[in-house]
Amino acid sequence: MAVATILSCGIFAAIGFATALFITGVLLRSLTWGKLWEAVVDATSTTVAILLIIAGAKVFGKAITLYRIPQDISVMISEHIATPLGMIVLVSAVLLMMGLVFEPLSMILIMTPVLLPAAMGMGFDPIWFGIYMVIMVECALITPPVGLNLYVIQSVTGSSLLDVSRGTLPFLALMLALVVVLYMLPDLALYIPFKF
Repeated sequence: MAVATILSCGIFAAIGFATALFITGVLLRSLTWGKLWEAVVDATSTTVAILLIIAGAKVFGKAITLYRIPQDISVMISEHIATPLGMIVLVSAVLLMMGLVFEPLSMILIMTPVLLPAAMGMGFDPIWFGIYMVIMVECALITPPVGLNLYVIQSVTGSSLLDVSRGTLPFLALMLALVVVLYMLPDLALYIPFKF
């Protein structure tokens, strides 16, 4: 059930941007040409970095498909892991370890073509598996000692990494508990996509 088309969403975004420029530049007079240029350069560099990651992941995805790596991993998982729970535990451990060195977009773009065929072979719904992967990637970003978001929080708050790590542990525990609940009640994640 769509509320607006992609084109109308783009128009609303452009109107919002123009309104923000008008308010900050004309009414509040807090936006100068220098600040606007700095914001444009920062946004451009972030966009280029994201697009380079996506391009690299696309090349990686084509390469692993060409060498049949997803199919081989699916066969290996089906031969060595007998239960869906075993696969979820293994994938969770792999994603948590990947969070130590990769940022979230890279993790999702690299691991989805590898893990999704194996998950579907085990009987997991692709929508459920996508939701599970996003939750696990977010867990990986706050997993001590080197989760990426820990350093972001540290730089914003000025706290020590130990204090930030301690502060994120309850949230990490809640997210892992959510994964357990989603595994036991998959309809929790699948209710909206199939009921509306």
